[in-house]
Amino acid sequence: MTDQSGHLLLLPDQAKPNFCWEATYLIFLAVLNQLNREDRLPLTPAVVQALLVKNQEDGSGVWGRWNANGPGTARFFHELKLGRNFTSFEEAKPGDFLKIFWTEKIGAEEFGHSVIHLGSSDGNGSEELPFQKDSL
Repeated sequence: MTDQSGHLLLLPDQAKPNFCWEATYLIFLAVLNQLNREDRLPLTPAVVQALLVKNQEDGSGVWGRWNANGPGTARFFHELKLGRNFTSFEEAKPGDFLKIFWTEKIGAEEFGHSVIHLGSSDGNGSEELPFQKDSL
C-alpha cells in the first residue's frame, strides 16, 4: 500500500501474517520503509509496486522470489547483492534472514521455516535458535 505521495505505507496492526514467509517479508518491508523515510534508500513508485504482494507464483517477482520453495529468500538477496549467502549455521549473525529445513527435501516436498536470527546463545554457552512456533 502506498500513501498519496507514493511512499511505502505499512500498517502492521492490520497485517495478519499466517505463515512464516509473510512475517519475515513484513519485517523486510518495514526495514525498507524505515530506510526510505530516512532518505537512506529512496524507493521509486515502480519499486514500491514491485514490492506489493499480488499472488505472484514462486520465483516470479519480489514476493514470488521471497516465498519460493528452496532457498528463495537467499537467492533473492544474492541476486540483488543485499547480503551474503551461507549454509552453515555457525556463520549466522543476529539480523540475518534464515531458512530452517526440517527435512532433506527441497522444493515442492520441503518442510521448513523462514526466520530472522535473533541470537544463538542461551546465556549458558549452549547454542539455540529461538523462533515463533505458532506460524508453522
